[in-house]
Amino acid sequence: MSRIRNGVGLLSRHRWGLLQPYGCSTLTLQPRNSFSTGRITKSANSIPQLTLYTGTDCQLCDVAKEVLDKIAKETPFDLHLYNIRDNSLPDIQKWRRAYQYDIPVLHLNGKEIARHRLNKESVLDQIKQATNQSSNEK
Repeated sequence: MSRIRNGVGLLSRHRWGLLQPYGCSTLTLQPRNSFSTGRITKSANSIPQLTLYTGTDCQLCDVAKEVLDKIAKETPFDLHLYNIRDNSLPDIQKWRRAYQYDIPVLHLNGKEIARHRLNKESVLDQIKQATNQSSNEK
């Protein structure tokens, strides 16, 4: 199950082509394979936390969201979208200064793992490694 959070107030198109308003709520997406496998969902602590730093009118950001949508079909994660051009968000100056010329930027559990273009296989491997590490720590 993948959740997308965004405090930006924009609309987003998810894999079924429906427009969903972003607010302070969470949009929960089920990977397609989870409908038929009946697999047990892991606790919230073991689900990798991804943060995608984006901007308005950013075509690379749209491509990155599509890559993450494909990854969501294979493994669960929580995705937080952070628009560095939205002045109402916390720590906006810090993230705008850091990434104003580099969006999209993807963080996994607080650490940067990709900039500009996301490689599906690389990101998927890193998410699976993070999932395995958190399950081994328990």
